[in-house]
Amino acid sequence: MRLNVEQVLAITHLAHAREETPNIRDHDLVGLGLYDRDLHGVDFSGSNLTSASLARSNLKGAIFYRAILKSAGFGGADLRQADLRQADLFNSDLGESDLRGADLQGADLDGANLDGARLQDANLSGAYYTYYTRWPITFDPVRAGARLRR
Repeated sequence: MRLNVEQVLAITHLAHAREETPNIRDHDLVGLGLYDRDLHGVDFSGSNLTSASLARSNLKGAIFYRAILKSAGFGGADLRQADLRQADLFNSDLGESDLRGADLQGADLDGANLDGARLQDANLSGAYYTYYTRWPITFDPVRAGARLRR
């Protein structure tokens, strides 16, 4: 089901007011402009956010399990403790984002930009990357458990 920005924000605000987890699972959110928003804890599992902009948004604890995030923009976003397991992050921009404590197990990072991202305590076990993936200068993806896909 396709949602627009206003619907996503209404669902999020109502759930937060009820102290519930906002559920936006399995929705079509292609190309949405969700930048500079408070979307902490939202469950986007299985949703398609291809080319969506979430730059500078508060996504702390958000769930993107098996979400399609191809070419999505997360620059400067707060993704601390986010669940990005098995997410498709092909060509996404995570530059300058805060991924401390995030779970990226099995994520596809082919061509993703993580330049300047904070990755302390992030779980990259089984995540895949290629020579096109950009990492912070001092970060060692192999030591973090990521695998090079040739």
